[in-house]
Amino acid sequence: MLPTHLQPNKTEQGRRANALPRMTRYLSLFFSFILLSCGPAGVGPSEIRLNRKITPSEVIGVWRLQQACLDLLAQDGTWPAPYKPRPGTPHEIEIREDGTCRFQSVREHYDFETKKHSIEYFDWSGTWSLDRPIDGRNCNELGLSFKERRTGIELDFTDLFKQVDLWHYWGDPDACQIMIYEKKNVQPSGSSNPLPPTAPRG
Repeated sequence: MLPTHLQPNKTEQGRRANALPRMTRYLSLFFSFILLSCGPAGVGPSEIRLNRKITPSEVIGVWRLQQACLDLLAQDGTWPAPYKPRPGTPHEIEIREDGTCRFQSVREHYDFETKKHSIEYFDWSGTWSLDRPIDGRNCNELGLSFKERRTGIELDFTDLFKQVDLWHYWGDPDACQIMIYEKKNVQPSGSSNPLPPTAPRG
């Protein structure tokens, strides 16, 4: 519930009724993306990782990058540069029952010739697997392998917004900024409880 001094008056109630749930959702995503900074005043990965094993049936489907993350990437000052895709560009990870996958989304790219970072859009096909973390945690990670590209992507699971989501670091892991993918056809929870900025380091 909003504090008293932020509650709309009766004349504004109707106009804002539909805007408040969306505002709450975006605020939650904003804090989860911006405030995940390691250190005494930040949030470490142990606070958001799902502490259980995921079954293959939970993974199969299409996972979409949250719009709030795309909106933040488009802002001026975004590292390494603002990202503004053409309207209608999919930002998804498709996990198929036959063990194949398709990654259509953004990653940080480092050019060894120019020694510069950029945000690049990739459309890669490969395979997926549920892997056990090397640190022995009682959970698993989603591994995407793209042999033709000689690269791979690892994603963790979280229930930060009540439903299970995928996430991975954006930029330097020490900064703990993340990108979040939510499964399509799963109703977002609209949680109004973003991660606290003073949580201990993971």
